[in-house]
Amino acid sequence: MDDWMKYQLTGDERFLAAYRRKRALKTACMGGSLGGIAVFSTSLIISKDWPPKWLPRRCAALTLALGTISGAASWMETSSMVGQLYLPQMDGEDKASTERSKSSTPTI
Repeated sequence: MDDWMKYQLTGDERFLAAYRRKRALKTACMGGSLGGIAVFSTSLIISKDWPPKWLPRRCAALTLALGTISGAASWMETSSMVGQLYLPQMDGEDKASTERSKSSTPTI
């Protein structure tokens, strides 16, 4: 069971924080690695002498920059999920009315 489902079941904010943190980290790793791959593949196409001297610095810089941007974007996007509980929560009156309706239903 993941942290989002635990948050849905319990409503505890620490599960939501763990979910947001894990999602932002995954997104940052994916965005950063895609940025590094983009610089690397572009250098394969445009560079006459391979590997160029600037390649490691540029790959590292773009990986860090895009990782930071995509992680921050994911963190801000999940802030709208705070308070969204999709599972119905039943209080005492709802439980009582449900039990009454079940007991009044005739069985065949």
